[in-house]
Amino acid sequence: RRTIAPLFFDTLCVFDRCGVHQRLFLAKRSIESLRGTDPAGWRIRDHGSPLYFFFPGTIVLLEPDHVQIAQVWPVAPGRTIVTGATLIPETPATDKARAHWDKNVQIFWTTLAEDFALMESKQSTLDAGANAELVFGRFEHSAAWFHEAVDAGLAAAAAGRARAHGA
Repeated sequence: RRTIAPLFFDTLCVFDRCGVHQRLFLAKRSIESLRGTDPAGWRIRDHGSPLYFFFPGTIVLLEPDHVQIAQVWPVAPGRTIVTGATLIPETPATDKARAHWDKNVQIFWTTLAEDFALMESKQSTLDAGANAELVFGRFEHSAAWFHEAVDAGLAAAAAGRARAHGA
């Protein structure tokens, strides 16, 4: 909430999916400046964040001038490793350029840390077992689709193991 949230509208997003993979677009408040202008001049990455989720755990964020990639690796219940990379158009040749990219990387990881803290808080309440079921809200398409893909993948793996063992 402290880093990039003020740049974006709350719960204004477009979602779609291709099989188990997903794409979403988070609109920045600056998108309103495009109203009444020629669409031929629009650069969508300047006014929002296109994100691609490649199942099961790769996230690609397209920024106006670079790309951020994060990979999520679950290693145990309650424990996940996150790795990442930043793709930039050229190797920084000056200290100023290095500082620019270092700042972008820091903003990315700080934002993820904020998101992870929120998710960890939610997960800890789920782990308490007070609720028998979880209902996704109208803005949670992506989470529901992810869980559908996980369930389908686990069912397919179980069916494959059963066939391999003659069941």
